Amino acid sequence: EELKLVAIKHALRNGEFCVREDGSVCQSASFDSDSGELLKTYTHKGFSESSAWARAQAWAMMGYSYLSSKFPENEDLYTLAESTCRWWVDNVPDDLISAWDFDAPNSSDTKKDTSATAIAAYAMLKLSSIHKDRIAARKYYRIAHATVWNLCEGYLTPVDDGDQRPVGILTAGCFDPNRDTAVDNELIWGDYFLFKSLGVLTGILPINKPS
Repeated sequence: EELKLVAIKHALRNGEFCVREDGSVCQSASFDSDSGELLKTYTHKGFSESSAWARAQAWAMMGYSYLSSKFPENEDLYTLAESTCRWWVDNVPDDLISAWDFDAPNSSDTKKDTSATAIAAYAMLKLSSIHKDRIAARKYYRIAHATVWNLCEGYLTPVDDGDQRPVGILTAGCFDPNRDTAVDNELIWGDYFLFKSLGVLTGILPINKPS
């Protein structure tokens, strides 16, 4: 019980520092080591310090949706889950596959991040199972379903007739463009959350599907 309270308190404190008023997420916060005073909030792996790095957004969506499902009595967790997921829906491109950073230049050279997208899809499925508004719940479920479909259709090997890689690799994960590291790769957490999402959508994994 004590550890549960610590976990909830930590999650809410993180939301206070890192979830902006519009539901977008900054990655990090720095504090004075002596006083504990907040020095700044920033995104150090994104396009800029003030940008919305896709994986930070997705992890927040996942964390708050999961915790809200475990602790439904906590309204603050639910609010954070809903606001971070709503921001994703309002800002993701029409193909539902996010760029590596939502503020990165919109061009043909801008890398997608399927790993962030897969995390977000599962988060929306989780939120759809607990959302208090059933119309909104069905919307999140439909968007998550369409997101998973687009990932499988466009980014799961083989992606074309000449693709000789093993079947089932989720391509186009983008780890760290700032250091030019694994910018178009399979990333294990992308595989994992796509697999989890497929498990939910096929009925293999239990979740309350919105009616």
